[in-house]
Amino acid sequence: MKKNEHEKLVEVAVEHFIALMRESREKIDTAIESILDEAAAHETDPTLKVGFSISLDLDKHQAEFTLAFGLRHKLTSDAEIPDPDQGELVGIDGESVTGKLKPKRRAANN
Repeated sequence: MKKNEHEKLVEVAVEHFIALMRESREKIDTAIESILDEAAAHETDPTLKVGFSISLDLDKHQAEFTLAFGLRHKLTSDAEIPDPDQGELVGIDGESVTGKLKPKRRAANN
């Protein structure tokens, strides 16, 4: 693809984006319902993420257009990692308190 073909790529990409959005209307509506249900159940903000990507094969002079959408589940866990250079700490009961991980778990919908 040559540099001066940028405007044509923009036109074709817009056409494909609109076509893919229209083609996916029912599935997007279903995803929205699911997102609203999940948000209500978890008391989070309902968010639908829509991604559109373009992959260009410059040798073959071809483009592939992809539309992605939906509810994504994300789990996150936090923990403190002990410093290996820090000496052993002993609690009042005589047990080691060094290196005990206390994970904090939280769930988020994206």
